[in-house]
Amino acid sequence: MRTDEERVQFLHRRAKELKKKRDRDRLAAFGSLSASLMVLLVALIRGLSGTLRPIVGGELAGASMLSEGAGGYVLAAVAAFTAGVLVTAVIYYRRKRKGTGQQEAVSQEEKN
Repeated sequence: MRTDEERVQFLHRRAKELKKKRDRDRLAAFGSLSASLMVLLVALIRGLSGTLRPIVGGELAGASMLSEGAGGYVLAAVAAFTAGVLVTAVIYYRRKRKGTGQQEAVSQEEKN
């Protein structure tokens, strides 16, 4: 039979193992998501570069970004920026939430 102290140590050790496994799984998921986004962006760049024709003729500065085949690059840049903002927001939200839970756990331990 185990003593209470041995049980507590076992629980802490098991909790650490589960946390490491969860972190590895999340890292793998984010890695595959990043690789998928990279493949998508490369496909967008290759597929859309050169396919857009000039919309407006003349010397307009704004229209020159869409002329001469630069539209695919602009679209890929906007998509990459949007994806980066979304990933950053999700990570920030999760870290903020995780930090709050840790602070509550520390305050509970101090009370006991």
